[in-house]
Amino acid sequence: ALESSDGITTVPQALTPEECAKLRNFVRKQIKDDGIDDVDGCPDWQVNMSEKKFEKVVGRSGVDKLWKIPQHLNENAMHFSRVGVFVRMYQTGMRPWMPFHRDDNAFTVNVALNDDHDYKGGRLLALHDNALQVLRRNEGDATCHKGSVFHAVSATTEGTRYSLILFFHE
Repeated sequence: ALESSDGITTVPQALTPEECAKLRNFVRKQIKDDGIDDVDGCPDWQVNMSEKKFEKVVGRSGVDKLWKIPQHLNENAMHFSRVGVFVRMYQTGMRPWMPFHRDDNAFTVNVALNDDHDYKGGRLLALHDNALQVLRRNEGDATCHKGSVFHAVSATTEGTRYSLILFFHE
């Protein structure tokens, strides 16, 4: 079932558990503490991926599924000048949270690479419909929102949270 609200939608099981595991393993092998996030100036704890590298890790079917998700918010969202792809880890002592911000792109797709119950805290939050929304997700669920939506990640207090982020630019 697809849950939708004006500028936010969640697509259950957009990636399989196997695809999520491949991405978690990829980021664990590649992660380095040498990048600074432009949102808050903190270490980013992320691995940027080219579209080609992303396809190599998850396969063509995974790419095809994710590239169609913005169409759930706008049926004309089919052609993008580029798609930025990265996998991020949140963990106490590294990068436990992400402050509220907006993205500088048309659509953002945020895929939970592990279940919310695998860690404490680390909830995806959004200011939407005049309220703070806690967007609960299972492994593989993809949340898509317009770049203009204010969103954040609450502090991760135990365990590790993994997210795949795709920035769709028109």
